[in-house]
Order: sequence, then C-alpha cells, then structure tokens
Amino acid sequence: MDSITLGEWFGNNALAIYAAALSTLLAVVNIRSSRPRMRVVMVHGSKGEDHGFYVQILNPSGHPVHAHHVWLLYQYKPYTLRDLMEDVARFRTWSPSWGWCHSDVAIDKDNGLPITISPYTAHRVFIPIDNLRMMFLDSIHPRVRAVVQDALGRNHYSPQFNTGMDFGGASLS
Repeated sequence: MDSITLGEWFGNNALAIYAAALSTLLAVVNIRSSRPRMRVVMVHGSKGEDHGFYVQILNPSGHPVHAHHVWLLYQYKPYTLRDLMEDVARFRTWSPSWGWCHSDVAIDKDNGLPITISPYTAHRVFIPIDNLRMMFLDSIHPRVRAVVQDALGRNHYSPQFNTGMDFGGASLS
C-alpha cells in the first residue's frame, strides 16, 4: 500500500469536502427558512395626540404567523439566582419570565388581535403612557417586556425595554 502525503490526499478529495460543506450549509439555511418565526420588539411612539409605546410583532419568515394575545411583563420584586434555582427545582421547567408579572391592564382590547401576519410584515399594538402608569404601581423599576402568544400557545418575548418613566414604585437602589 502506498503512503500518500496530506497534500496529495487533500488534492484528491477537495471537491468532495467542498460538496459536503456546501450541502450541509444549504440544508441548514433551508431548515431555518422553512420554519415560521416571530420577533417581538418595543419602541417609543405616538398615536395622534397620545404618547406611549408600540409592541411590534415582526414576521421575518416566509410563512404567515398567527398572533393571538399580547401581555406586558414587569418585575414586582427583586429576583436572585437562588430564587431562580429554587423555582427550577420546584417546577422542573425553565421560563424566561421568572420574577416577572404578566399584566394586560395596559393593553387596549381593540388591538387587532388575533391576527395573521403575512410574511415579511409586522403588526403594531399601541400602549398609551397613561395605561402604563397604572401597571407601574407595583413595579420595582421602569423596565417592561412584551410577550406575544401565537396560535399554538408558544410565547415570544421581547428584550427588556426601559420606558424612562418616573413611575414612583419601590426602588432597588
């Protein structure tokens, strides 16, 4: 049996390696693009004379998505790592909303939900600033998150959003 050098082996198999890498990359791209996805973001905004915030439900996928409900989340108490570990052990599940309280007090009932969002489009839900003030009575800081539930009951969370409001709640500092 002949011994070949690494350069000879690579030269003989370069096309096979390229084809394998390219087909793997294409498979990953096709799988990712074939699944419907939903993103949730919050932004400052106004509607007529009212100032407030928009919860934007984005559909970056090529398939329609179905949004059914929107909640706002706020922290009502400081949440430590120990609290997190105790809750995970007790409930045997992981949730990105540990320590956050769900509230739909600030959401208007005529927000256009449930809705089917077409591919590469978005839907906005307006939240007047006066509605947020009621919610912040129990909050420990002026940060909120939005959560949108789709037709299958899966929750999609926004990143934390600092409203910048003087809310008069309990303070961490």
